Amino acid sequence: MNNNIFTSFIKIAVLFLLAFFLITACKKQKIDNDSGSVPEEPGVLITNPLCFTAEDSRIAIEMDARFGYDTILYFEYSYDNVVWNRFIPNYTIAVLAHEGDKVYFRGHNPQGLSPNLELYDENNHYLGGGVRFRTNYKETAVSGNIMSLIDTVFRDKPLPKNCFASLFIDTYITSAPELPATKMGDYCYSNMFYGCSRLKTCPDLPATNLSKYCYEHMFFRCSQLASVPTLPATTLAEGCYKLMFTCCSNLRGIKVYFTDWFNGATLYWLDQTAEYGTFYCPWSLPQVFGTNKIPDNWLVEPF
Repeated sequence: MNNNIFTSFIKIAVLFLLAFFLITACKKQKIDNDSGSVPEEPGVLITNPLCFTAEDSRIAIEMDARFGYDTILYFEYSYDNVVWNRFIPNYTIAVLAHEGDKVYFRGHNPQGLSPNLELYDENNHYLGGGVRFRTNYKETAVSGNIMSLIDTVFRDKPLPKNCFASLFIDTYITSAPELPATKMGDYCYSNMFYGCSRLKTCPDLPATNLSKYCYEHMFFRCSQLASVPTLPATTLAEGCYKLMFTCCSNLRGIKVYFTDWFNGATLYWLDQTAEYGTFYCPWSLPQVFGTNKIPDNWLVEPF
């Protein structure tokens, strides 16, 4: 009889310990993934969250997420920027029935939109970002602060690695949101507007602290892009502008502030842009022409 009581006591103790470790592990996983609801944090709320405005009728906006990201990432959407509801990637669809209708997005994803996972396989093949917007083949204008997707308040911290990689790839957006961050993380804007053939203007790019491949392929094949982008960074990083404006066939000018060519930083960056254009740069930058530097036939305007 005493042996049975002792055995039962041992079983209860073991079950208690298992439950304790399981609860602890679950709590730790939630903290690591930042998968909880939007917390109340001090700071200035972003009053102009990311916004899609329909330029046609019957537009559907979805989010495609790679395996696992649909549960790790947290988003909300609103049709009036007042009442907000949960937006679940691979599940929720926002519909803009009429031209001029709007939908807003925000989220709490302080590790960025591709946390914890790499974007390249073992053969260095690009897999795409953790999450991307997807629209039907109708034009929409995008505005507002892109930072609303990673937090409800904007703090001037370096963007996380891969933060907004491939976010709008191959969509029919005609304008871009505000990109106010001044400190980059590796690959943070890579492929962001890849194939956005309806994009007409380049957003302000105020970042002065660059990182590896932060703008790689950012505007690749944006064939209608015609505004003159300004790149204020004075020092480049490995691959930071690689293929950035390649195949932007209407791009006829760019203004830069760096004073030396960093090997590999501008690989093919202005390849297949307009045949004639203007390159604005500091007097101290060596005027080197070619595929990886200043396009042939472009006029140089030093300042």
